[in-house]
Amino acid sequence: MIDTQTVINKLDSIYGTGRGLDIYTKIMPGIISDFNRMLDKALPGHEVSEQYGTEDRRAVILVKGKKRANNQAEITMDVTKI
Repeated sequence: MIDTQTVINKLDSIYGTGRGLDIYTKIMPGIISDFNRMLDKALPGHEVSEQYGTEDRRAVILVKGKKRANNQAEITMDVTKI
């Protein structure tokens, strides 16, 4: 499960207080959409991961997920400063 507040806090620590939510709302829809397409193609039980860099190259968002046999997914996300 994605902990939205943790991702926003990490973006705040990189970009400055209050900027994390703005960045999150702008980039996450595209990241989640792209990652879900990758996860849909994966076989149940196989982990998929992808790195997404911000346009200014200050941060990388690592998304990992695994599709279960019932087609439900477990998705985690981490943000790293470059």
